[in-house]
Amino acid sequence: MFNWIRVLIFSSIKLTVSIFNSGIVQSWHWGILSYRADKFYKLGQYDQAVLFTKQALKLSQSFGKNHILVASSLNKLAELYYSQGRYSEAEPLYIQAIKIVKIVLPTNHPFLASSLNNLAGLYRSQGRYSEAEPLYQQAIEIHKIALPANHPYLAIHLNNLALLYESQGRYSESEPLYQQAIEIDKIALPANHPYLAIHLNNLALLYESQGRYSEAEPLYQQAIEIDKIALPANHPYLAIHLNNLANLYYSQGRYSKAEPLYRQAIEIHKIALPANHPSLATNLNNLALLYYSQGRYSKAERLLLQAIKIVKNALPPNHPSLATNLNNLAELYRSQGRYSEAEPLYQKVIEIDKISLNHPSFANHLNNLANLYYSQGRYSEAEPLFLQAIKIVKNALPANHPYLATSLNNLANLYRSQGRYSEAEPLFLQAIKIGEIGLPPNHSELAMYLNNLASLYNSQERYSEAEPLFLQAIKINKIALTRNHPSLATNLNNLAGLYHSQGRYSKAEPLFLQAIEINKIALPANHPFLASSLNNLAGLLAKINRPKEAFKLMLKASKIQNKTIQIIFASSSESDRLAHIQQEVRPNLEYFLSLVYQYFPHSQAAKQAALNLVLKRKALTATALAAQNQAAFSDRYPQLQEIFPQWRQKCDQLLAFTYQVPPPEKREAHKQQLAQLQIECNELERQLAREVPEIAMQEQMGDRRAVASELPEGAKLLEFVRFQVRDFQNDSWQEARYLAFVLAQGKPSEVDTIDLGEAENIDRLISTYRDSVIELPLPQKMMWNRNSTQTPAKHYVYDSQPGKQLREAVFDKLQDKLAGCSHLVIAPDGDLNLVPFQILPEDDETTTLQDEYNISYVSVGRELLRRRIKTNGKANESLIIADPNFDWSENDAGIAQPESNMAVSGLNVSQMFGTLASVKFERVKTTADFALTIGQQLGVKPFLQNEATGDRLLNCKSPKLLIVATHGYYSQRYEEYLRLLRELLFRSQEKQAEILAKNYGFVDEEFLEYIEALQNLEDCDNETREKLGAIYSLVKQQISTTSAKPPVNNIEFETFQPNRHQAKVENPMMRSAIAFTGANTWFSGGKLPQNFKTMVFAQDIAGIDLWETELTILIACQSGLGDVQTGEGVFGLRRAFAVAGSKTLIMSLWSVPTLATMLLMEQFLDYLKAGISRAEALKKAQQYIINVTVGELQKSKLGCDILDELKLGNNLKIDSQPLAHPYFWGAWVCQGE
Repeated sequence: MFNWIRVLIFSSIKLTVSIFNSGIVQSWHWGILSYRADKFYKLGQYDQAVLFTKQALKLSQSFGKNHILVASSLNKLAELYYSQGRYSEAEPLYIQAIKIVKIVLPTNHPFLASSLNNLAGLYRSQGRYSEAEPLYQQAIEIHKIALPANHPYLAIHLNNLALLYESQGRYSESEPLYQQAIEIDKIALPANHPYLAIHLNNLALLYESQGRYSEAEPLYQQAIEIDKIALPANHPYLAIHLNNLANLYYSQGRYSKAEPLYRQAIEIHKIALPANHPSLATNLNNLALLYYSQGRYSKAERLLLQAIKIVKNALPPNHPSLATNLNNLAELYRSQGRYSEAEPLYQKVIEIDKISLNHPSFANHLNNLANLYYSQGRYSEAEPLFLQAIKIVKNALPANHPYLATSLNNLANLYRSQGRYSEAEPLFLQAIKIGEIGLPPNHSELAMYLNNLASLYNSQERYSEAEPLFLQAIKINKIALTRNHPSLATNLNNLAGLYHSQGRYSKAEPLFLQAIEINKIALPANHPFLASSLNNLAGLLAKINRPKEAFKLMLKASKIQNKTIQIIFASSSESDRLAHIQQEVRPNLEYFLSLVYQYFPHSQAAKQAALNLVLKRKALTATALAAQNQAAFSDRYPQLQEIFPQWRQKCDQLLAFTYQVPPPEKREAHKQQLAQLQIECNELERQLAREVPEIAMQEQMGDRRAVASELPEGAKLLEFVRFQVRDFQNDSWQEARYLAFVLAQGKPSEVDTIDLGEAENIDRLISTYRDSVIELPLPQKMMWNRNSTQTPAKHYVYDSQPGKQLREAVFDKLQDKLAGCSHLVIAPDGDLNLVPFQILPEDDETTTLQDEYNISYVSVGRELLRRRIKTNGKANESLIIADPNFDWSENDAGIAQPESNMAVSGLNVSQMFGTLASVKFERVKTTADFALTIGQQLGVKPFLQNEATGDRLLNCKSPKLLIVATHGYYSQRYEEYLRLLRELLFRSQEKQAEILAKNYGFVDEEFLEYIEALQNLEDCDNETREKLGAIYSLVKQQISTTSAKPPVNNIEFETFQPNRHQAKVENPMMRSAIAFTGANTWFSGGKLPQNFKTMVFAQDIAGIDLWETELTILIACQSGLGDVQTGEGVFGLRRAFAVAGSKTLIMSLWSVPTLATMLLMEQFLDYLKAGISRAEALKKAQQYIINVTVGELQKSKLGCDILDELKLGNNLKIDSQPLAHPYFWGAWVCQGE
């Protein structure tokens, strides 16, 4: 990270007129041009220096193409290019000069040695050490022959070869060469010659690299004294040597001695050199690093930016010095958690480094970028960079070079964080071994390796092996570093954690306190390390029954973490954010909730703090995406107008590629292409995040006071949270539980917290309850007892017991907190997201919760604050899309008229808004009648059949009312595995092979694991287990089959065009979709126009503009379902419409019957027109369906169709209520305002 200044001396043998035979006037002219070039070079004015050198070269060529002055000019021009980092231009010039010298001068002429030395210097700078070494050695041999034994030029070449060995970590070979060069200088030169100062400085640098600080310091001081005697007061060499002594003091933590030396070096360079000289940039950079280490970040940043500006003005765009300065600024930003600013700097650095792909600096910068990804939890992106860095270092440097130890340690840390302990341990051991060989005994790098291995052992409970390593690391760092260095705090904290784990609490507490104090001094106030230290001590205090102190510490830590979340979210992609939540946010939230749950169940202050934290931590990623989406569609950020469409286009490419099903032999290539597309998509997401100011998210980050003020009159918020319980007494994680927070409108100081019990039990009740209400009620089930005098509606009630059990387990525990409440705003978590609370039955079995409350849903109470976001747009004409022609293809013309048997509705399995295993969407014509009716009422033309395309939805802009009536799609791969197994179980082996070949998209390692899991089930009988075993073997054989060897029975994979539903889709936002015109054609791989959207996925919807849309009605199966992620809600259509900005979403939680749904929606819209609120209107519409009688249904065509489809015969009484079963109406919920 640091800019050490080593002096590589370029040889420039002075050529006299006697060497050549040309005219004296011309030679003088050449000399003048060369002199002027040298003058501009020393001033850092490279363009002028190059101009005069090229003129000198042109003049020299008039003497002959192989004239020695041509070689001299080529050498000079190459040196200028080298100084500018233009290595590819410099190399052929050096080579050409050497060829000329070999032609015109004797074999062992000193000028040849100088030319070889210069080319070697270029190779060394590029990391081409194996090419540089023989050139240096050849130059030395020539000088030993051509010059006296102690000639100064020999000292120069010895110095340069020593530099090469030092770069390679070959310290034992480097040191005697430096010493020999110094001895020659002392003999051949005056006592205070500048060359002696340079060689002393370089030997000091070698000692410093080895941690031999006491030997390095007097050499630096001696070099400085020589400079003060031999050179003018403000000579640049003096500045260099002052800078290097300051670097030594910096390494030792002697900051007060380092700072004045850095400042003095800067002042000298300001006087001696032009304003934009690169050497000044180096000094500014080093002083900035000192400030960085002291936590004086604002000062450090200003200096680094100034240094970068100088380098950009003085040097070419791809100069290594620019890479160094950009890297250091990126490191500063990374340490501050400013990841969005750091990443593009690292990427620019690596682009510059690609000039020298095998240079150790490239490896160092790859390591730094990988560490950034590691800090963000982007492990899959970090690992290949760490591996690449290791490969470069192994190729470029000796086996025991400290750079290799650093690279191995970094990769080991990554593996440790991933729990890959067996891979991490040998890497840590190897790093330590290299450190012990290549570093001095008390070097801080070695302490780091020891600490990291100890942490690994601690994670594995190998305490007796960990403790001595921690102690050794602390001992080293106390010698090597200042007493308030953050690395020492880390060591102390880790040893304290070990003692805590062992129950040695009296030893742990002072170490935790010492670590906190060091971090307070050494780090900024909101640094994540400080939050971690506070939480660690809090855990110990809770353990030893000092919970009040623990509570205060956790509160402080949570405030620091708020800042960290804002910083990370302002620069990251969706996957980055989810990783950070999983690794940092959720564990810290659960830690805090566990403390409140166990120690402060009756403390109002603690309950208020806990609710505040839940409101700030739940559904964070959806909030961030919504802020990003809203910013993109506002007029405030014109810079987003270019990036946002690029992101959507890249997402389209990713989605299309995801749903390709490659044959087995192409799976790996497909996987790699998919990964690359995902990386590109993530990068665009990060660019978007960087462009949206933090305030866009902060506006929605209120606490309980803000939320209480936004609740409707008479409403209470039920904020549920599912959390893993930390048992502080036993230092272990216990089973997850559900907590409920109750907050009343306008009463932020009155927070109730209710423990609902273990989550596993509640989740099981939810599953049982859902099964009881979503099962298709067959006619015979609905027949009442003929001996009963009750009507069917009074006698037939679905099995209400599961609903009552769930209500008792969850809602009844809250009942006494809901006095005076008429409206519940429910923010569920975990599987509670799948529960329509309003249909939970009361004990009387005739009423439900919605008879007592209006109920609406939000992902988190904070969502109520979205109405505070000011938007400048206005709603457009309402949009209705229904009855798509799923079978349309490019070859069709006009409006397709499906056959009558394709137009279905009613109660058969295919007669509902649902999805079939084969993904064959059947037409539901009733949706067209509904759309025409509603369209007439709203005065808009609905889009039906061929006009019901996905682009209608994707290109809409905030329709006031959005109604989509079609099929939904929700892919769960394990359900497809089960379907496939059912098809295979009772078929012959030949038929099984054919079925597997047709379904090769499902034939993978996960399918094998699924079969194996079924075999191991306790209730799996022996016959089924045998059949599954045979299928397992066949699947395994299919997986190993390649295109060169056809599968079983010679069935080629290419014979079949796989249905796209066989695609393996990881992203849940790409597994939920709405079907439009051409959907069947798309799934089956049929012909469609380019970019024709037949399936609109949740991922697509999250990128559209619905910010002025008052209401979205999504009449599609399971539109409220998706992947449930604790703390983040449901990933699917539900989330997508919220992110897109729709104020309210009406959606279903299971597949719904078509005709009953049409009737319900007609009623819902009628109530809305009457001015009733959305939640109340849905409630009344559902009550209408419950209570509607046979007689009332018979009065309308839709009602008669419903009765026909129920197939209940003619026995129904006129006042019967045939739709009372929740299956017909209970799936619908109101999300949002």
